[in-house]
Amino acid sequence: TTIDRVRLADGRTALLNRRPPKVPAGLRRWVSAVIGLSTVHLPGSDLVARRVPGPRACPAARRTPNVYTAAWLAHAYRFNPLYRQHDFGQHVTVALFELADYANRDIRAYSRCYRVHPSVRRVRVDGGTSVAASGDGTLEATADIEVLAAMAPRARVLVYQAPLSGGDQSIVDTYGAIAQQDRAQVVSSSWGGCEPLAGADVIRIEAQIFQEMALQGQSVMAAAGDSGSEGCLPDVKEVSARVAYSLQVGNPASQPFVTAVGGTSITRYGSPPVQSAWNQTPAGLGFPAPFNGKHGRPGKYPGNLAGGGGVSRMWWMPSWQAGAVRGHASGARCGAPQGTGCREVPDVSALAAIGTRGTRGYVIYGTAGAFKGKGWLTVGGTSLATPLWAALTALADQQAAGHRLGLLSPSL
Repeated sequence: TTIDRVRLADGRTALLNRRPPKVPAGLRRWVSAVIGLSTVHLPGSDLVARRVPGPRACPAARRTPNVYTAAWLAHAYRFNPLYRQHDFGQHVTVALFELADYANRDIRAYSRCYRVHPSVRRVRVDGGTSVAASGDGTLEATADIEVLAAMAPRARVLVYQAPLSGGDQSIVDTYGAIAQQDRAQVVSSSWGGCEPLAGADVIRIEAQIFQEMALQGQSVMAAAGDSGSEGCLPDVKEVSARVAYSLQVGNPASQPFVTAVGGTSITRYGSPPVQSAWNQTPAGLGFPAPFNGKHGRPGKYPGNLAGGGGVSRMWWMPSWQAGAVRGHASGARCGAPQGTGCREVPDVSALAAIGTRGTRGYVIYGTAGAFKGKGWLTVGGTSLATPLWAALTALADQQAAGHRLGLLSPSL
């Protein structure tokens, strides 16, 4: 096939194969897919941030407006009984899937605030990446590490990082490295995109990798996204209006061997807290969808942030999910046989709200890259709920010493 270098509307340069690749007949039975020929569509992270100025001292974290610190979250989600048993995730390794880098100094500053000493190491895939090349992804990688460091402070954190510019190749190579090295009991991914844009070839390869992880006893968490039931809407410039404004879920959250993590808002704090589905319109932060009265949407729209969820168009419903749905499902969207439904997302949820007046979110620290020296910030998104669930799973793995928990969804 011919590969051309093209310039996109946003000014980015990408590679594009003009025709489908041809594989020699003798190799076809051995080839699942040919990927990496196009870098037009790149995955994104499911994180939103509101910058709040403040000093770097630990009291500044507590004074950041409208946030829950790690201690508040530990009480709300009942981590504390495990802490009292001296379970802080020791002897457990968590792998973070990242397409961005972080600054060591930011992790050290955050760790000093919480008086923890996390073990954090980079594992470079396809050459790794840098803060300068990470763009807004610096926020994602930093937040993932810091949530884990605070909630499972003695777990070992391996940050698998590849260049975002590698597109599908970076995605597959990074998940492949996590599976092949098999160093982590828990895997957390806050990156993804809408299911149709991921491409059937890439989805199939990812499915093989996630199945391998499940067989090895690795527990994989993936963020369900921040665009509610319209997972393709942020990609409206890359897909047709029909797809952008249709009901869609995100990949890899919809993968059957992944535990998809959705988002909530805490409406009344407690242990456990009272929660509702996350659906928030923080001024200036929601996705400013170009509705303009089209497709039955309002002409003026401030932009919403909402926990991703819905019904997969790709996967049949796993047997362990069918019992929870109790017959209220259809197989029409994914072509499942009569009497079988389609995979539904998410499997679990946790706090994803961003801190605004009347709503509390997470607090993280960063100065490098996209942080632009700001320091303490309030952030939100299902990409924060995901490492929170990964931290809880790490504590549970520590309780189950001697064996791995593996795929959580059937037990849940």
